[in-house]
Amino acid sequence: MQEKWVILSAVGCGTFMATLDSSIVNVALPSITASLHTGLSASRWVVISYLFSITGLLLFFGKLADVVGRKLVFNSGYVIFTVGSVLCGMSTTVEQLIFFRGLQGLGAAMLMANGPALITAAFPPTERGKALGTLAMIVSAGLVTGPVLGGMLVRFLSWPSIFFVNLPFGILGTYLVYKHVPASISMTFPEMKGFHAERMTPKQAFDRERTLPFTVRLQLTMNRLRYFDWLGALFWMFIQFGYSMAIDRDNTFGLAEPLRRLITFGSVGLLVLFLIWEWGVKDPILDLTLFRSKSFLASNISGVFNFIAISGVALLMPFYFQNIRGLPPHQVGLFMTLIPLTIFFVAPISGRLSDHYGSRLLSMTGMLIICLTMALLSLRVNGLTSANPNTVCLYLVLVGLGVGLFQSPNNNAIMGAVTREQLGVASALLATVRNFGLVTGAALSTNILMHYYNVETVKWGPLSGPSQNFVTSLRQTFLALGLICSIGIFTSFVKERRNVAQG
Repeated sequence: MQEKWVILSAVGCGTFMATLDSSIVNVALPSITASLHTGLSASRWVVISYLFSITGLLLFFGKLADVVGRKLVFNSGYVIFTVGSVLCGMSTTVEQLIFFRGLQGLGAAMLMANGPALITAAFPPTERGKALGTLAMIVSAGLVTGPVLGGMLVRFLSWPSIFFVNLPFGILGTYLVYKHVPASISMTFPEMKGFHAERMTPKQAFDRERTLPFTVRLQLTMNRLRYFDWLGALFWMFIQFGYSMAIDRDNTFGLAEPLRRLITFGSVGLLVLFLIWEWGVKDPILDLTLFRSKSFLASNISGVFNFIAISGVALLMPFYFQNIRGLPPHQVGLFMTLIPLTIFFVAPISGRLSDHYGSRLLSMTGMLIICLTMALLSLRVNGLTSANPNTVCLYLVLVGLGVGLFQSPNNNAIMGAVTREQLGVASALLATVRNFGLVTGAALSTNILMHYYNVETVKWGPLSGPSQNFVTSLRQTFLALGLICSIGIFTSFVKERRNVAQG
C-alpha cells in the first residue's frame, strides 16, 4: 500500500473514532442521566464540555502543528483521546464524566485540526478531492454507525461500553501514525525563509536537524515557539465562550444575568481586539491574509450556511418523526441515517469530480438542492403533512445528496487555496467553521421554531391542536432556514472556476 493511503487510513481511523463517539453519546445520554442519578441540566454538560474544548482549541493546535510538526500533535491527540475515553468509562459521578469529556475534546481538537492538513500534504493536487471525499465518507460512516452501535451497547452491556469501544481504534490509529506517518510531513521551518545558498525541502531540513544533539533540537523548537501567538489563542478561547453565552437561552452555566450579559458583550469587544492583534502580530494564530483569497473566504462562508442547514434538519426531524408520526425511537434513528448514508456514497464521487472540474458548480448545486428540499418540506401538500412518511424520507435523501455534492468540493477549494505553510491553520479553521455552523444552526432553528410555535399557539389557542401547531411552525422554520442558507448558493458562485493547484 502506498504511503499516502496509509496516512489517509491513520487520519480516517481518528475521524471515525471522533464521529462515532459524538453520535454514540447522544444516544446514551438518557441512560447516563439515570445511571449517575442526575438531571438533564447537569448531564447535557457531557456534550457541552466536549464541544467547548474542540471549538476553543482547534486554531491553537492547528497553528502549533505548523510549528512543532503535525505528526507529534496528531499522535498526541490519539493518545489523549484514547486515555480520556477510558477515564470516561470509569467515571462514577457526572462531574468526573464532564471533566474527562473535556479531556476527550482536547484530544479531538488535536485530531480534527490536523487531519485534512495531513491528507492535503500527502496527496498531490490531482488526487486531493478524492482523498478528502474518502474522509467525508468516513465521517458519514461514523455518524451512521454511532446510533445503531450505541443503542446495542447500552441495551446489552451498559453506558461505559460506549467509551471503551474507542480503545481499539485509538490503539490502531496511534500505531499507524507512529509507524507510517513521516515526522517531516509538511513541516515548515521559518529559518529557511530567504535561504538561497542551499535550497532544502522541509524533509531534507528535518533529516538534517534529526542528526543534531537533542539539546540543540530542543533549542530550535523553542526558538520556533518564541513568537507563538499565545495571547491570540487565549483571546480566541474567550471569544468562543462568549458566543456560547450569547446563544444559550437556557443559561446552561447558571450565571447571574448581569454577568452573562457582560461576558456576551465583552466577547464582541474582544473579537475586535483579536482582529487588531492578529493583524499586527508577527506570527498570528489566525493568518488574516488567508481571507484575501476569494475561494478561501467564499468557501468558508458557504460552509457555515451548509452546516446551519444540516444542524437544523438533524435536530428537528427526530421530534417530527417521534411526536407527530408516532414512530418508535429505533425507527426514527434508522430514518435519520438516510442523510449520512447518502453522503457516504455521494461525497467520494463529488470529491473526484472536483479534482477535474473544480468546486464551484458542484458546491452551488449541492446548496441549491438543500435549499429546494427545505422549501419542499414547507409545502402544505407532499411536505411534512404528506400522508405517506416515505415522502419525507425521500426529502432526507435529497438533503444527503445536497450535502454530499457540496462538502468534498468545498473542502477541496479551501485546502487548495492556501500554501503548504498555512495548511495547519486552514485545516483547523475548516473544523472550526463546521462546529460554528452546527452550534449556530441548532440555536437558530430552535429559536425560529419556538417563535412560530408561540405565534400559532396565541393565534389558535394552546388546546386547539398542538400537533398541528408544531407542524405548521416546523414548515415555517424550514422555509426560513432555506431562505437564510440560500446565501450559500451565491457565495459558492464567487469562487474561482478551478481549484488553486498547490505545489
